[in-house]
Amino acid sequence: MVLGNFWFQQGNSVKAYDYFLKGEFNVRKINDLKLLGRLLLNKGNITQDLDSRIKTYEEAIQIFKQLNDVKNLSSLYLNIGDAYTNNVWRKIKENPNYELTLKDSSFYKKKAFLYYDKVDSLNNIVKNDFSISVLKIHKGEWYKYEKNYTKAKELFNEAKNILSENDNPKVENYCLLHIASIETIQGNFTKALDYLQMAEELSLKYDYKNYLQGVYDEYAKVYDSLNNYKMALAYQR
Repeated sequence: MVLGNFWFQQGNSVKAYDYFLKGEFNVRKINDLKLLGRLLLNKGNITQDLDSRIKTYEEAIQIFKQLNDVKNLSSLYLNIGDAYTNNVWRKIKENPNYELTLKDSSFYKKKAFLYYDKVDSLNNIVKNDFSISVLKIHKGEWYKYEKNYTKAKELFNEAKNILSENDNPKVENYCLLHIASIETIQGNFTKALDYLQMAEELSLKYDYKNYLQGVYDEYAKVYDSLNNYKMALAYQR
């Protein structure tokens, strides 16, 4: 498992998968359930096919239920919810003109939220603030996609506050960008600029280059909407 994790961190998913698979084969021989569960969790994380990924996670769930390992169960439930969610975002990323059908949207969201709610339930035991904030973010992304902006902003703000209290500026910055984006969409440009200023300050303070580019892209949208083309152009450079 160590070598699998090493290659995964190096960005070589093929080698990582191979080592996780070999480790799984050997661990099944000695019937070490906890280690097998961890290997299945890690293997599932880099399995591309959605059905295969879910199947791998489901086997790990049965193991951790047997071991009464609430922490790993919570991780698995979150990962399954994300697997359904990310399958939708991947399709949209691959084809910006892709429109999710109401049937598919209902299916993937229902499946994702089913597992997100399981995580929420286990958090009463695990009490992991980061998991709670991640849940709120992922649900917020769904509501934003569905144009339920009021609910989306509520969840992103709740997540932002938790992250701020627990000193997690990177993910807090992610929330700020989403909130600013929604305010821009709704035409609340003053509010959008306020959130962008907060996001810009965090990005510069912690050298989050990718987020900083996102901030500048959003600034350009705001100023373009305000017909301030000089400022919009400045942020596009």
